Amino acid sequence: MSGVGISRGMLTGQMIIRIGIDHLPDPALSPNRIRRSHWGVRSEHSKIARQEAYMLGYAVNLSRPMELVEIQLIFTMSSRRLHDYDNLIAASKPWLDGLVDAGVFVKDDCWHVRSLTASVSPDIGEEHTEIIVKEV
Repeated sequence: MSGVGISRGMLTGQMIIRIGIDHLPDPALSPNRIRRSHWGVRSEHSKIARQEAYMLGYAVNLSRPMELVEIQLIFTMSSRRLHDYDNLIAASKPWLDGLVDAGVFVKDDCWHVRSLTASVSPDIGEEHTEIIVKEV
């Protein structure tokens, strides 16, 4: 499931990048767990997630990073276990940092990311995450 797709909007010519990751964000990066773990453990989990997104973002191979983007996170879950959106988004932060490192978009601050939305899609199949980055 991990992979990258690039397309342009039919009417607007807007660049759309779809990045598939074959799992949900690492539970060790959830704010609820961060308070209970050692900083070194958190750092290692964050580094792994950031490198994973960097490698996928590097495959996009853009000539220049996108200046202004909208980001959509789609979490596909195979169980009906409850998850908080804010924890899923917070645990996805290293992925966004990795995409910045790879040059997909300039920065993940409020001046370069117009919106960041998340949704959950229930599915009987495998759990995965899709990150959609739209140029604005």
